[in-house]
Amino acid sequence: MIFIDGSNLFHTGRLYGKHYRIEDLCNELSADRQLVRTYYYGSIPTGGDDDKVEKQKGFHMRLEYGGINVSIIPLKTREVNFKCPKCGAKSAFSRNVEKGVDVALVTDMLAFGFRDGYDVALLVAGDLDYIRAIEEVKRIPKRVEIAFFESIQAISGALKRKADRFIPLEPIINKIGT
Repeated sequence: MIFIDGSNLFHTGRLYGKHYRIEDLCNELSADRQLVRTYYYGSIPTGGDDDKVEKQKGFHMRLEYGGINVSIIPLKTREVNFKCPKCGAKSAFSRNVEKGVDVALVTDMLAFGFRDGYDVALLVAGDLDYIRAIEEVKRIPKRVEIAFFESIQAISGALKRKADRFIPLEPIINKIGT
C-alpha cells in the first residue's frame, strides 16, 4: 500500500517548480509489485479563494476517479497574537494550519498493518513526525519504504535510516512531473 502525505509532496514539489501526477508516481513506485491500494491525505481551506478551493476539490475528485482513496481534512484557522520584542507593538492575525493529516495517515498505516492488509507500507513523505509510526509498523512486523526528495534535503537522514528502503524521487521526476 502507498500512503501519500499530499501536502508534504505538494510543498516540496513547489521547490522543484513542478506539479506531480499522483497516478504516475504510484505506477513508478509499484512498477514490479502488486499494489493493493493507494491512500492520499491532504487538507483544504474552509474559506477564502473559491477558485483555489474548487481546483483542489477537482484534483481530489480526479484522484478518486483514478482509484485512489482520498482523505481530506479542513484547515484550521489559528489566531496569532504578536508582540514586537523591540518596540512592544502588538498585532493580531489569523492563519490556516494543517492539523490531523499526519495522524490520519499514521492511523490508517497502522490499522491496515495490524489487519495484514499489506506486506510493504510505502510512505511518500519526508516529515520527521513519521518516525514513531515507522518503528511501530516494523514491529508488526511489516516492511516500510519511504519515497521522497533527497537532493534539497527535504527528508531527514533519521527518517531515511528508519526505513527498510529509501527511494529517491529525483530519478523519476521527469516521468511524474509537469
